[in-house]
Amino acid sequence: MINENADSAQPGEAHTFVWEWQFALSPERLWPLVSDTDQVNRLAGLPPVSYRVVPLEGGGSRTYAEVRLLGFIPLRYTEHPFEWVENLRHSVRREFGSGPLYSYSSRVELFPEAEGTHLTQTLSFRTRWPWLAPILKLTAGRTRKSFDKVYRRLVSESLHPGDSASP
Repeated sequence: MINENADSAQPGEAHTFVWEWQFALSPERLWPLVSDTDQVNRLAGLPPVSYRVVPLEGGGSRTYAEVRLLGFIPLRYTEHPFEWVENLRHSVRREFGSGPLYSYSSRVELFPEAEGTHLTQTLSFRTRWPWLAPILKLTAGRTRKSFDKVYRRLVSESLHPGDSASP
C-alpha cells in the first residue's frame, strides 16, 4: 500500500509511503531480523552511510552523516537518535541542510497477530522541490520491492536455517 499525493506537491510538503506485510513469525522472532537496520539496508541495496559523532558541550552528542547517491552525489544530514522499543518499533529522523530533501523519517512497527506479525513500514520525505514528487514515488516503489525481498529472505532463512534454496 502506498499513500502518496504527488500531483499537488508543494515545497516542504510531506510525501509518505506506508507499506505492510504479514509474516508467520512472532514479533519476538521477527524483531532481531528487521531491527538490524545496517543489514536490512545493505541487503536492500541502499548505499553505505558514513557517520561522524560530535560531542556537545554539556554532554550528549550530535550525529552527522553522509550518503552518496549513485556513488557520487553527496547527501549530508543530521541524524537524530533512533527510537527503539524492543519487539514493537524502531524509528529515525534525518534533517538535511541542503540538497533535494528537508527531512526524512522512517518507522517500522510490529503488531502481533494470531498467525504471526503484521509489519508496517512508513517512510516520509519533505522535499525542497515539487518536481521531485514523481521521481520520489517511482524510487519508493522500487525501494518497497527491495525491502519486500529482504524481509521475505530473512524470514525464510529464519524459518528454514541452513536451507541454501532460500531466496
